[in-house]
Amino acid sequence: MKRLLIACFVVCISAFFLTANSNAADSSYTMEQHHLAGMNVIEYTFTASSSSGGYSAVTTPNIDGFIIMAETSNAAAPYTPTALYDIVINKTSIDGMTSVDIFGGTLANRSGTSVQRAMPLQNGNYTGVPNQGSLSIAITNNSVVSAVIRLKIFYYP
Repeated sequence: MKRLLIACFVVCISAFFLTANSNAADSSYTMEQHHLAGMNVIEYTFTASSSSGGYSAVTTPNIDGFIIMAETSNAAAPYTPTALYDIVINKTSIDGMTSVDIFGGTLANRSGTSVQRAMPLQNGNYTGVPNQGSLSIAITNNSVVSAVIRLKIFYYP
């Protein structure tokens, strides 16, 4: 009987810790691809972790063409993200050693309530950015659990 009680205790404690730890990185996203007037649009909907409000980094499918704009929007309360959250879309450099923010910082300090658009900023000029291959998307500075952020990336193939 004593062994049975100890076994039940161990199973219950193990189940508790496995459940508690699984919420640490439970952010998620969906992705859709569209065509719009000769452009391609990749649309992401990111949902923050229900425990920390953080987002996992995401790698895009291959984007071969000129990236011209990104648009961000957010869900209504209570899923509105923290004001001034940041998005960085990185491309690994030719040498494979560094990452380059292809939007040049224009996706920093996003509004928690408004739809905003940004163009890539390169060498002080707003311009389309040539790209071949995948990109890495990182969202930071959000503390609202389960916050929803929508990101659209517009590019010409």
